[in-house]
Amino acid sequence: MFNRRDVSIGSHDKTDPSTSLRDGWRLVIVASFLAIASLSFLAPQSGYANGPNVENNVDCMQTLYGKKLNCSANDISLAAVKDIVVLDDGCAFPGDTVTFTANFELLLTAQERHDIGLFLSEDGTDALIGEGTCTAATPLYDPDPPWLDLDGTNDDPDGLIQDTCGDIDASHNPLAPEITLTVVCVDLNHDEKLDLSNCSSWRQPGANELCISPTEAIPGAPSKCRCGTITVDIDVPPATIDVVKTARTNPVTTPPSVDEPGGPVTFDVEITNNGIDPENPLDLNSCIDNQFGDLFDAANPLLSDNSCLTMIKVVGEGDTVTCHFTADVNGNALDSPHNDIVTCSGTDQRVPPNQLTGSDDADVLILDVDPDISVEKEVTPASLPEPGGVFTFTVTVTNDSDAENVTLNSLIDNVYGDLTAATDTTCSVPQTLTKSGGWYSCGFTGEFLGIPGATETDTVTAVATDDEGNEDTATANATVLITNVPSSITVDKTANPTNVDEPGANVTFTVTVTNTSTTDVVTITSLIDSIHGDLTVANETTCSLPQDLAADGGSFSCSFVALVEGNAGDTETDVVTASGVDDDENYPEDALDSATVTIDDVDPAAHLTKTVTKMVVTYVVEVFNDSAVEAVDVDALVDDKFGDLFTLVGVSVNDCNLLDGASIPVGESVSCTFDAEVDTTPHTNTVTGTVSDDDGDEPGNVVTPSPEASATVTFDPPTPPAP
Repeated sequence: MFNRRDVSIGSHDKTDPSTSLRDGWRLVIVASFLAIASLSFLAPQSGYANGPNVENNVDCMQTLYGKKLNCSANDISLAAVKDIVVLDDGCAFPGDTVTFTANFELLLTAQERHDIGLFLSEDGTDALIGEGTCTAATPLYDPDPPWLDLDGTNDDPDGLIQDTCGDIDASHNPLAPEITLTVVCVDLNHDEKLDLSNCSSWRQPGANELCISPTEAIPGAPSKCRCGTITVDIDVPPATIDVVKTARTNPVTTPPSVDEPGGPVTFDVEITNNGIDPENPLDLNSCIDNQFGDLFDAANPLLSDNSCLTMIKVVGEGDTVTCHFTADVNGNALDSPHNDIVTCSGTDQRVPPNQLTGSDDADVLILDVDPDISVEKEVTPASLPEPGGVFTFTVTVTNDSDAENVTLNSLIDNVYGDLTAATDTTCSVPQTLTKSGGWYSCGFTGEFLGIPGATETDTVTAVATDDEGNEDTATANATVLITNVPSSITVDKTANPTNVDEPGANVTFTVTVTNTSTTDVVTITSLIDSIHGDLTVANETTCSLPQDLAADGGSFSCSFVALVEGNAGDTETDVVTASGVDDDENYPEDALDSATVTIDDVDPAAHLTKTVTKMVVTYVVEVFNDSAVEAVDVDALVDDKFGDLFTLVGVSVNDCNLLDGASIPVGESVSCTFDAEVDTTPHTNTVTGTVSDDDGDEPGNVVTPSPEASATVTFDPPTPPAP
C-alpha cells in the first residue's frame, strides 16, 4: 500500500529542485503509482478490484469517526447509481450476495466541499452504525477534469504531501466515482430491487485535515454527513413460499359450488418451502384469509374444523405442510364466483431474517336459486245477504325462499284487475320482500251482487323476481256467497160496513196484501177466505191472481161482497189467508187477517096493511154453447139472490140441479126451471154460470168472463099506512 507521506503525484508536485535524488526517486515512484491509478480508476476494472480510492470490508462511518454523528446536513448526497455491471449471477433470493460495478453519483447542494466520503453497507445493515462492514470510497483527485483537488500542497507545511481524497465544487458537480463492491441482497421496500444503505460525508473549506484513504474521508463535524437508502437497479426476487388453496363442498361438485345464499365450504391449504435458499427452514407465523381472517386465531368466529391451528409450522427446504378449515361462503349468484385469497408468511433463519410470503386463491360458485313466493287471500265478510254488496279483500304475499330478497312486481286479480288501481286499494308495487319469510299485505274492496246461493271466486296472481331476473308466480283465491233473506208478506182485511141491521145485509170486504221483504219480489198466488172461499171467485170480487209485489212495500188491494146474516148481537168473523212465492222460489210464511161484522138489533114496529108482499116467480135459466169447436160443461149456476141453483131448497119447483156437470154440444143449449118467492119490487136477480171445456176447469179452460143473465119482476107496492 502506498504511503502518502512518501510520494508525490503529477503536476501538483511542488518539491524542491535542489533535492534531485529524492526527486528522481519520487518520479519513479510517481510513475508507478500513476500506472496503478490508471488501471484502477480510468480503465475497466480487472478482477473486480478497486483502486486506492475504494476500500472494501471496513468499519462503517460512525465507528471510523469515533463519536456519535447526527448527519443533519444535506450538502452532499448519493443521488443515483448508474452504469451498473453485475459481475456474478446476481441476486437469487433475499440474503444472497451480488458483486457489481457502478458509477455512484454524488450531488453537491453547496458551493464547495472537501475530502468527500461515501460509505456503502455490505451486509444490508445501516451504513452509519452498521453491525457489519461497509465499503468506503472517495472521488479521485486527479486528473482535472473530471476530478478535483482543492487542497494541493497546503496540506503540509513543507508543501511535500498531497491530499488524495477528492473534493467537489459547482463546476465539478456531480461526481460519480466507479466502485466495485459485494453486498447482501436486501429489498427493504419490497419493490424487488436492491436497496443499498449509504452515508456521504464532507469537510468544510478551510479544514486542513490530511486525508489519504477512503476510511479517513469522515465528516468534518457530527452534522457534516447525510445517510439514506438508495434503490439500485438489480433485481432481488422476493423470498417466496408456494401456497395452494383449494375448495371442496359437501356434496362434492365440480367446480365447487353452493346454492345461494351460501353454505359451508371446506378449504384446503398446502404450503411448500420451495427451497430457493438451500438449507434454510421456514418458520411459518401467519396465514390470513382475506375473507375469513386469521387461520391461526383459535377465537376466529368465522372458522370451524380448523386444523391450521395445530399443523406443523416449521417447514424445511422442499417440505410441504397442509391444513384445512371450514367457513360459510355467503353471497348472491350475481357475486359468483366467490373468491378468497389466503396469504401465508414466515421468516427464514438468516440474520436479519427474510420475510417469505405466498398467496393463492380459490373460487366457489354461488348457484342461482329460483325465487319462491306464496299468496294468501282473505275476504271479509265471507257472505252477504241478497242482493250482495261490497266485500273487503286482503292479499298477503310471502317470500318463502331463504336464498335472497325478491321484488314483488304485480298483483293482478282475474275479476278486479290490477290491484294497484282497484277500489279503495292500499296495494302498490314494487315491494321488496326480504328472504326467509318477508311479506307484504294490502287490501281492496270489490262489489258482487246476485241471487241467494250465487258465488264468485276471484283469483289474485302475484309475480315477483329476484335480482338475477328469475320470476316466480303464485296465486290464491277467495270465494264470496250471497245468502238468502227470508221473504215476508202481511195481509190487512177490512169490512164495510162493520155493522148491519138484523137480519143482515151485504158487506164489502177489502183485502190488502203487502210485501214486507227487503229484497225479494213476492208473487201472491192464493187468497182464501175462511168463510167465502177463493176470493178470485167470490161475489162481486175484484181479486185476481197472480200478483207481483215489489220488495220493501209493494202491495195490491181487492174487494168482494158477501151477505152477512144473523140475529141481533150475532157476529161474523172471517179470516183471509194470503200465500205466495218469492223470486228465489222460496215460500214466505202465509199471512192472514180477519174482519168482524156485527148484526145490530132493529127496534120492532107494526101496522096493518094488506098488500101483495111477495109473489112466486118461475124462472127459466138457459145456458148456450157459443163455441164452434167443442162441447162445454156446466160447472155451477149461482143466483146472486137465491144462491146455488144446484142445491136450492125450499122451493116448489127446481130442476136446475139436473144441469150440474151437464154437457152442451156445439151450438146447442140446456135449460132448467125454478120457482122463487120475490118480496121486493122491482126485484132483479142475476144468475152467473161457470162453464168449462172438456179440458178441465183449470184457468184457461173456463169461460171468462163467466156468462150471466138477469131478470126483473115488479108488483104493486104496499099501500102506505094511514096517518
